[in-house]
Amino acid sequence: RYRPFAPMAERTIGRLDPKTDKGLYGIEASFEEQLFGKKGAEWREVLPNGTKIPIGDVMDARPIPGADVYTTLDINLQDIAETALKKSLTTYQAESGCAIVMEVVTGEIRAMVNLSQLPGGQYVETFNHAVQGRTDPGSTFKLATMMAVLDETRQDPDNVWVDTKNGAVWFKGAKIEDAKNGGLGRITVSQVLEKSSNVGIHLLMQRHFYQQPDKYLSYLERFRLTSRTGIQLKDEAAPNIPNRRSKTWSKTSLTYISYGYEQQITPLQTLALYNAVANDGYWVRPTIVRQVGSESSNALVYKPFTTDTRISSPETIKLVQKMLQGVVERGTATNIRSRHYTLAGKTGTAQKLIKGKYYKGRYYTSFAG
Repeated sequence: RYRPFAPMAERTIGRLDPKTDKGLYGIEASFEEQLFGKKGAEWREVLPNGTKIPIGDVMDARPIPGADVYTTLDINLQDIAETALKKSLTTYQAESGCAIVMEVVTGEIRAMVNLSQLPGGQYVETFNHAVQGRTDPGSTFKLATMMAVLDETRQDPDNVWVDTKNGAVWFKGAKIEDAKNGGLGRITVSQVLEKSSNVGIHLLMQRHFYQQPDKYLSYLERFRLTSRTGIQLKDEAAPNIPNRRSKTWSKTSLTYISYGYEQQITPLQTLALYNAVANDGYWVRPTIVRQVGSESSNALVYKPFTTDTRISSPETIKLVQKMLQGVVERGTATNIRSRHYTLAGKTGTAQKLIKGKYYKGRYYTSFAG
């Protein structure tokens, strides 16, 4: 293969096994059959001195070249995303990170960067965190919970209040805390998402879903968070969101799941949810390959897949769009507010799960928008 931009997008494009010439990972492995083509064969006579002479002019089987595979990546956006991610990881000396840029209406991935830190401090692509890296998503998952609450209650989130008190409550032996010292006090449902209140989310779950936990879990299924996205890359990790039959399910699981713990999903899974909100409620499958083969050879063209129905009501979608804009304007993401354009999204912070225990001071951090 000829790689004019290597090592850019290394884990997405993929690499060949030098021993077998077959794809090891990425698009190289996922489209191995189309890229590889077919080997040719011919009869040859071997002379006593070892010289091989073809028998006749016609080969028994002519080689068939592999097809061209056209990705959706934009080299300029890929470069920008990689530069920005590397700068951020270096600043915070993070172990790893990923950045994905996805076109809202089509689901086409314009950039996918995955960087891990080597012992010497250098950042390189060694693992596809975006597609295979399952972690506790943390507070970005609160969007799903808020959508479930609003779909279930049809209430006006600016006129319904939650008393988070001093930012800490006890529930069935577990202490649920907000990040802000002293708590947030009495806030609206909209502010629960904007200020990212764990206590507020827990209290909403108590009000609306603790008597019907399966109803909440059915919403997560409806939001397409319980299955793979179906991106055209092999080895996409399946989400792991417990249900009441799971061995890990406990009397506090509903609360922890509602704000992004006791589960593992990929960044791509989170992105697909936020993209659906940006797309007015219609979920779009992430796509990394646009077509296989040229126009002159009956090319296989991958058309965008969009759900026929919204994953949430139009009223809920409009409300959470406004809330996500509020996160940037007056919530936990004011540091990225811009006078040049409007931003909407949600921050996420989750303690790392190490050997079965969550550690304060070691985090996964994220932003989806």
